[in-house]
Amino acid sequence: MLAAGRIVLAFAGSVMIFTRWTRRKTAKTDRSVGAPGTAMGTEESAQEDEVREQARRQILELGEVLGHCSIQPAGDAAAPLQRALDAYEAAGKVLDRAHDITDLAGALVLVHQGRDAFGAATAAAKGKEPPATVALCFFNPLHGLSARRIAWRPLGQWRAIQVRSCNECAKRVKQRRQPDALYCHEHGHEVPYYEADPKHSVWAATGYGQFSDDLVERVLAGHARHLDTDS
Repeated sequence: MLAAGRIVLAFAGSVMIFTRWTRRKTAKTDRSVGAPGTAMGTEESAQEDEVREQARRQILELGEVLGHCSIQPAGDAAAPLQRALDAYEAAGKVLDRAHDITDLAGALVLVHQGRDAFGAATAAAKGKEPPATVALCFFNPLHGLSARRIAWRPLGQWRAIQVRSCNECAKRVKQRRQPDALYCHEHGHEVPYYEADPKHSVWAATGYGQFSDDLVERVLAGHARHLDTDS
């Protein structure tokens, strides 16, 4: 119970930081990247440092919980416990090699998946059903937990897809406005991370894990070029 309480407190703190960070961002379809030394570049660097520190703390917290875990790695608890360990390793790998805010958000998503897996392992060890899991906001994981599943049609596509979103982004989509997306640098401009080339971004390829359930495995295998040990 103590370990679980520490996880809840750490997550509550992260939501506060995420809220402060996202309030500074505005949703636009195309923006010039602030050059180093400019006011925009300095602000973005400060924001990135803040999220990086939060990711570091959350990974350490998850590692502490796993390190003091008394669950026997056998039976129904074995698979989710191993997944929690893998997610912890993947999060650390991403943080060590993070290039920008999208990578740092990815580290936090992986920590979140690790927590979910640990919760499932704990429940299995007690012979209980695993607790329900809720993904972070698809459009920007820094918004925190998603509130609902919505139908969203990516720009230039005719078919809508189902994603889990926070309330604010869901409201924007319903009003036919651009969601408050997490941006990445692409060809000298900032674009929503999901518009990046999926061959170069594991986050775009998986929607931070909402399009597939193998995000942890992809990261550990180095499928994202900038996370590949040979790059």
